[in-house]
Amino acid sequence: MGLEGMSFTFELAASLTHKGEKKCILVYISGHDSPTSMHTETKSNWTGVPAQEDSRSGPTTYRSLTETTAISQASPDSFESPREENRPTQAELPTAPKSWMEQSGTVMQVELSTLFVGKTNVRKTPGDVGDLAESVKEKGILEPVLTRPVGGRYELVVGSRRFEAAKMAGLKTIPAVIRPMTDEEAIIVSLVENIQRNDIEPEEEYDAIIALTKVNPRAYGTVDQLSKAIGKSRRYVDDRINAVEAVRNIRRESGPGISVRQAPLQAERNEGVLPVKHATFLHRAEEAPTVQELPRRERISKMKQLAETIAPLPSPEAESVVSHFVMAPQRPVEDIRSEVSTMHAVKMDILLDPRVAAGLRKAAEERNTTTEAVASLAIHSWLRQHQYA
Repeated sequence: MGLEGMSFTFELAASLTHKGEKKCILVYISGHDSPTSMHTETKSNWTGVPAQEDSRSGPTTYRSLTETTAISQASPDSFESPREENRPTQAELPTAPKSWMEQSGTVMQVELSTLFVGKTNVRKTPGDVGDLAESVKEKGILEPVLTRPVGGRYELVVGSRRFEAAKMAGLKTIPAVIRPMTDEEAIIVSLVENIQRNDIEPEEEYDAIIALTKVNPRAYGTVDQLSKAIGKSRRYVDDRINAVEAVRNIRRESGPGISVRQAPLQAERNEGVLPVKHATFLHRAEEAPTVQELPRRERISKMKQLAETIAPLPSPEAESVVSHFVMAPQRPVEDIRSEVSTMHAVKMDILLDPRVAAGLRKAAEERNTTTEAVASLAIHSWLRQHQYA
């Protein structure tokens, strides 16, 4: 059976001798419609092949693999197959790291006492590493941490949980990639790596984003520039900034109790911990002109009540509560919550006069809310005025 119409890529790690010089290479064979090209290279994202190991002289050192050889229509005569006794075992072959962050740099065993978590590491709290520590005791550290040299020591850029787990497991050394980096590079690397792992809380993410804008305002001064730098959409960056600023504004004015997390448990939400989406709803309310017109003390109190009210709710109901609050922020938040719960229990299809529909849309735009919220509030107001509700 032919290979016509197929796209394919193969890769093979091997040890070959090229013109008398032994090399460890990675072979990529790829093609479309016909397998006519081959590319081989020794990739710098390998952790390296042990150059020497001597229990008397301390940790293993590693030889960097950096040379790249490109071959097109390569002839089989270009290479000699290595003798069987020189062929590396599976254990000796270098392993590609899991993260693009560790594609270059020197890999070596580093004493834990020389490592420290610095200002560029976006993870400020490693969280519970008990299970990870048990895994480290059994299997060791499977992926090196990423560090940069600073004043004779090594600042941890990525891998703070592995670092803490290694300490808890009683290790003296840890495998580490050592790569010179500027503050700017280190922040981006740490931020992107933790976002990719979905291993960072919104407030840590926000602090790193703001740090980038301060380190290099010309390169990261806009949301578009930030989104390109960290590989996320403009909406993603906007939501993180708005969510955290809304929560911190409430906390700054009314004290602790309100926070935002990536995926809080329901028990945490009942205590005032908001998911990111709910916190963006708070930002919308905070920016609404009707809310801004409230006296300062009343506005602070209302925003905290609103945060505590919507935190436990499903997202659609939370958004509806905020929309109704924006329409009439003077009303008690709990009354708004009760009304929204009642309205969510009944769905009605209503045909409106075009002039009424246009008025609803205009009111919604001016009030920064939805037409549904305006309609339900107007109907409810009329019903109460005429003592139907």
